[in-house]
Amino acid sequence: MLVVFGFTLVLLVAVFWGVDIDLARNDLLAVDPMSIGWFILLAFTHVGLRTVRLGVLLPRRVAFGGLLSVMCIGFLAITTLPLRMGEFVRPYLLNERHGIGWGEGLG
Repeated sequence: MLVVFGFTLVLLVAVFWGVDIDLARNDLLAVDPMSIGWFILLAFTHVGLRTVRLGVLLPRRVAFGGLLSVMCIGFLAITTLPLRMGEFVRPYLLNERHGIGWGEGLG
């Protein structure tokens, strides 16, 4: 895990190296707040629909709240860990919290 986090830190430094913070702040302040609201609404809708789909695909019923937490943690891991290693977090959590097998969780 230390290697993964170290690699992630190196990539973050590479991405933000040379970024003008004042210019980035001004650009963010120029964004229309309504656009941000629509983005947030669509993001929550997207995660909710994917959670419902996962619930339908699983071999047995799991409460929406439990699946939603697994999905959110999975998305966080996928976007923060390099090489999409976060893809293994969701099946692990499904197995650990709800007793869903690894093959079913990966499917």
